[in-house]
Amino acid sequence: PITIMQTCSIDKHPMKNHLLLTTFSLLLAIHQGTAEVVSLTAGTFEHQTQAATGATTGNWFVMFFAPWCGHCKRLKPTWSETAQALAEQEDASYTTLATVDCTVEKSVCERFAVRSYPTLLFFHQGKMAKYEKKRSKESLLEFVNGGFSELMGSEQATDVPKEVSSFEKFMNTMRQDFYDMVKYRKTFLAFLVVASISFGIFLGWCLENIQGARYQTPTPVALRKVSVPADAASVGKKDASAADHKKNE
Repeated sequence: PITIMQTCSIDKHPMKNHLLLTTFSLLLAIHQGTAEVVSLTAGTFEHQTQAATGATTGNWFVMFFAPWCGHCKRLKPTWSETAQALAEQEDASYTTLATVDCTVEKSVCERFAVRSYPTLLFFHQGKMAKYEKKRSKESLLEFVNGGFSELMGSEQATDVPKEVSSFEKFMNTMRQDFYDMVKYRKTFLAFLVVASISFGIFLGWCLENIQGARYQTPTPVALRKVSVPADAASVGKKDASAADHKKNE
């Protein structure tokens, strides 16, 4: 009878029971650890880790990497194996392993002042510290399963910086663009020199044409002086004198 009642209850409220099962599965995954390495982005980092707002989702061990980095490529399989080992061990570690691609999520890496790859940061109860020991699976497991206490209690542990605002993200983008421009300054300077020379030649050509057009402007007809040939003038005078003499007669 008990089984029939429970079955009826599940059929009667399928959505409610689905939510309960989902919640239970999520809590179980957090308790046992997740076998899958979580890929974090600028939009999901704080929401999933809650690193700066109380760390209610447990500890997070994050690898900041770049796809072209050889050390990162070698560490990735070990990182996945460590996550799998955490999920399979009997004692819960309450730690999730994650990654951040710094070539894509630049604002996140700027937030945590990542300057080299890979950078391994451990987040615990509003604090963060850089892991700099061996990167073998055994060493990583030992650190996650309690070894982090010494590091998080030292002066190396600092407060997790607040999430970068939209204005700060804009300024970081402008700063990065400037750095990129300086990085490729030779190409930029060459382009600037060529553009300046081209503009100078074009400007000189324009000024020369304007000045030439000014001197070549035709004189208005009304202001022109009419020149009369000397022979025509003398003939005109003789004709006038002959006409006057005939008139007098």
